[in-house]
Amino acid sequence: MTPDKNYTPVYIFDIRKLSTPEFRVPARSSRLTAMNFSSQGILHIGYLDGGIAIVKPDKCVKQWKINNWNHTEIKLIVSTKDNKPIVHQESSITLFKGVTSLDSEFVPKRSATLFYESKRYWYGCLFEGKLDESPFIAIRGPRDRNSSKIQFVRYSKNFKDEAAIYENGLATSVIFETWKNKVKNKNGYSSKASIFAAEFLSNYNTSPHTPPSSVPNNPSSSAHPQSSRDTFSPWVIKQVISKIPPKCGFSLHLANYFIIKNCATSLALPLSIIYSESLESSVVPSAWKHGTIIPVFKKGSPSSPQNYRPITLTDPFARIFERILCRQIRTDLGHRFSIHQHGFLARRSCPSSLVYSTANYKRILKTYHSLDVVFFDFRKAFDKVDHIILIKKLANFGLPNLYISWVEAFLNERTFSVMVNGSLDNKISPIPSGVPQGTVSGPFLFLIYINDLLLKLPPNIHFAAFADDIKLYSHDPVLLQHGINLVSNWASANALPLAHTKTSLLRLGPENSRHPFHVNSIPISESTVVRDLGLLTDSDLKFDLHISKLSSLALLRCNQLLKAFKSRSISLYRHLFNTYVLPLLEYCSVVYSPTPSSILSQKLEKPLRLFTRKVLQ
Repeated sequence: MTPDKNYTPVYIFDIRKLSTPEFRVPARSSRLTAMNFSSQGILHIGYLDGGIAIVKPDKCVKQWKINNWNHTEIKLIVSTKDNKPIVHQESSITLFKGVTSLDSEFVPKRSATLFYESKRYWYGCLFEGKLDESPFIAIRGPRDRNSSKIQFVRYSKNFKDEAAIYENGLATSVIFETWKNKVKNKNGYSSKASIFAAEFLSNYNTSPHTPPSSVPNNPSSSAHPQSSRDTFSPWVIKQVISKIPPKCGFSLHLANYFIIKNCATSLALPLSIIYSESLESSVVPSAWKHGTIIPVFKKGSPSSPQNYRPITLTDPFARIFERILCRQIRTDLGHRFSIHQHGFLARRSCPSSLVYSTANYKRILKTYHSLDVVFFDFRKAFDKVDHIILIKKLANFGLPNLYISWVEAFLNERTFSVMVNGSLDNKISPIPSGVPQGTVSGPFLFLIYINDLLLKLPPNIHFAAFADDIKLYSHDPVLLQHGINLVSNWASANALPLAHTKTSLLRLGPENSRHPFHVNSIPISESTVVRDLGLLTDSDLKFDLHISKLSSLALLRCNQLLKAFKSRSISLYRHLFNTYVLPLLEYCSVVYSPTPSSILSQKLEKPLRLFTRKVLQ
């Protein structure tokens, strides 16, 4: 057959194939993939080595790593040295445009045409040649004709089955991607993104709240801040930029972390001017107030928008400003945080909270043989933070008025849009309350918001906190009920409601009186096992259930990795195990660490033994 001009040559494994969209479609998938579901020019080619090649329209891929960053920095310095607008809002816009222009001028691009997907088989189309090289036959000694034929038939059958499964999966993915595009409405955004936007908007407080009487209206600030020029000096900005991850990240403009990190020297001075003027004038660029929310699944049904956490992606220049400002506040006023707060602070973490609590459990049980632990859960804690109350608490915490004014401007008139599977909702919604999750300053501001509750609890009640996760425990039921009432009253006064259905009670000790406890006259439900910061804590403090589930999850992940990756490199498998399996086994292991000869210890070692045996066999 003589190829004509309509044929598209495609090279796969140095084998030339000529095909057109009208034929050469695999027989198993022709009924599905040949249907006219999409208007995009996608070309399917019959499988070679168990795979299907998909030729898509040309796409430009940016090659960040081979960019000449010296020329980029020189260009940036030249473009910004003569630009001296009076208002820093104009300065920031000019700087954003200058950095954006660098992307199109200096970052090289290449055209990516062929996208190849394939199952990784160690055998290919030439079975006899692969069988001669097979390590399995070499181990068995001399090979006869019958054994080779049996191997050939077995591998051929496996190859056909795997190829059929792969093609069916590819056809399903093509249909899914096609109909995902058809779901878009006339305005151009996905209906799923609009559903998430409506759900996240319902989490915020829409009505202003009266500040509680415990927060003074005009407290005196005891902190004496540095000058804004010292706080945002060029060398400080360059030092912070050097520590950000070298990733492209996400932003509405093209100024990403990769450009900022490699142009730190030339960006330090203009950013220092913009940051200083923004802090002194309490004027925040509008781009810093908008966030793109990515729904991150927590647990429960994936089809329910309520089971997703709204993680906000914000402007990279705003994140650098927040990082410097929070570091300065932490240096000046970090000693004012409660010692029982283990969240989002230096040298404190989930393991430190769990070690502290578990040690207290055992110490109290050894003396009183009875202990009750109440775990509180706030409903949408980060989204319900009232801005008026927060500003009052920032002043009460000791923040300078200069910082308070900037934070107030940063939180007011914030907006967000939702992105789901790459589909950005064009609708922009306001944020009337809350601190943005996923930002640098959001968790830090929440710690200040809840800090007065931890300082209000009496010292004879034991408690620990990790951000909004608070637990009270005591051997005395009267004291514990008093602490429960304090938490409940504080939550009502500060517009941070408790989730009564998620508040749980764990009873410990053989001589427990089983006294009932209530939150706003609602009884607290008892549980034999409670998940505390990812650790399943049972009433015996033996952690048997946690270790069993942990071992099962680690085994499942090992099997998934072994099926997904095929390689002769031991270092690759070591990296996979250390990245995806070992963190599961090591998380809070200091709390439940069993004896080496126990059955629980053998369960923890089972994933490592399985992974090592499969890799080295």
